[in-house]
Amino acid sequence: MKKLAIQLSLVLFLSSMLIVGCKKYEDGPGLSFRNKRERAINTWKAKYALRDEVDATAWYNDWTLDMREDGRIEITTLDDNDSTLTQHGFWDLVNDNEEIRFQYTVPVQVEDVNTVTILRLKEDELWFRDVTDSATWEFRLIPADSAPADSTN
Repeated sequence: MKKLAIQLSLVLFLSSMLIVGCKKYEDGPGLSFRNKRERAINTWKAKYALRDEVDATAWYNDWTLDMREDGRIEITTLDDNDSTLTQHGFWDLVNDNEEIRFQYTVPVQVEDVNTVTILRLKEDELWFRDVTDSATWEFRLIPADSAPADSTN
């Protein structure tokens, strides 16, 4: 019985160390059985957006980011005249899967490559930080087919 208790304690200890050690991103998740690329593949919408710690979510009400399995992206938004604007390109996980690199192809931008830091990557959440010369952005994305949610979390 004592041997079984010691073995059980050892298993619990090693399991807890594994869970603690699996946390890759600042805001989680602690453990996932889907690989990072599979979790990133989705059509996302902004649940919450910050620009220099000020709420900018309203700017992204009609914005979606479609990250496809083949590495392509499509970003859509509406302009002031309610016309759809579309940007195409590619995405990939880089720097030991801690960042996402976006490369834009249509329309070509002055800066056509952008790398963002992943804060959280779950099947139903993608949070990332984008530091530019003029601002620090933080995005909390949810699947585009999700019901509207409280924008404070």
